[in-house]
Amino acid sequence: MLKRLKWLQWSKSNLEKDLGGVEEHARCVARELRRLGIEAHFSSDPAELRNSKWDVIHTHGGTVAAVKTGAIHVHTLHGATLGRMAACGEWLWPGGYLAAAREFYAVLRADLILSVHPKLSLYRFSQKIGKPSALCGNGWDSGDGPTPELPESVREGLDATRPLWLYVGRGDDTVKGADRVRETLRQAKNLQLMAVPGTGFESEADVFKTGRLSASEVRCLFERADGLLAPSRYEGNSLVVLEALAAGISVISTSVGAAPFFPVGILGLQVVPSAEPREIAAAILAGDRANPRIERARRASVNRSLLPTWGSVVSIAVDAVERVRKSRLP
Repeated sequence: MLKRLKWLQWSKSNLEKDLGGVEEHARCVARELRRLGIEAHFSSDPAELRNSKWDVIHTHGGTVAAVKTGAIHVHTLHGATLGRMAACGEWLWPGGYLAAAREFYAVLRADLILSVHPKLSLYRFSQKIGKPSALCGNGWDSGDGPTPELPESVREGLDATRPLWLYVGRGDDTVKGADRVRETLRQAKNLQLMAVPGTGFESEADVFKTGRLSASEVRCLFERADGLLAPSRYEGNSLVVLEALAAGISVISTSVGAAPFFPVGILGLQVVPSAEPREIAAAILAGDRANPRIERARRASVNRSLLPTWGSVVSIAVDAVERVRKSRLP
């Protein structure tokens, strides 16, 4: 039965090539579907929403799609826009209200709601109104194929004599805590920080800007790094945090999004509740002392055994789709 499924992931963005977390989620879901023998495709063509060949049409985040066939419409929630606005004080941002309205519409129209963590407000709303729903999460094992070589400019910027910490995000993104990173740099001595891609850090001479990197290149950079800074004010379920933990490096994170729901026993994760830069700087120092590189393989092994894989994410999604299909049988 499963192998006859034709599963379309649809979005106005380019799910095959864009580098955001939503696109990475969609690509990994498609990869695992194909491993199960399910046909998995991508499209941004509105005509495909009316194509009767699809058994499942899967949309993500703020995408609005009025499915006009008998396909099961699956919608994955990656983050609650109003929750982000509340956390970051963005009440004057009109686009946030529009994105929240689109997600609300998608929840009402979809046959099945998936969520990357249990506290998203629209996920709880879908449960309250009796909408079929499931908690799918994100996986750590996004890497597929050989590890790429880092660009020469990035390799030349690595200083093996100093601890290397990473920040993935724009330098003007307060949602991701870029301002907290800047202040931390003033307090943490001898810190070597690489910003990916580095946009917004042009005035920071002590920040190495990598330029645009693919998701695979970021994972390659984890092999050289001591830690990741993730002082976000709001998150859904950060792929970069999951992948850094799976690589065995230290992660300094705020207690937002999925971080409070990580399995007990995860190694290398330091949660800084207040996200004060002085506390982040102290956590960096503690991480440098407590996490020598010789321990990385052990931390990676433990974390990979505890964190969900993309295979488990897809297993949850497929099981939920099967429940919806059975509910439609006469």
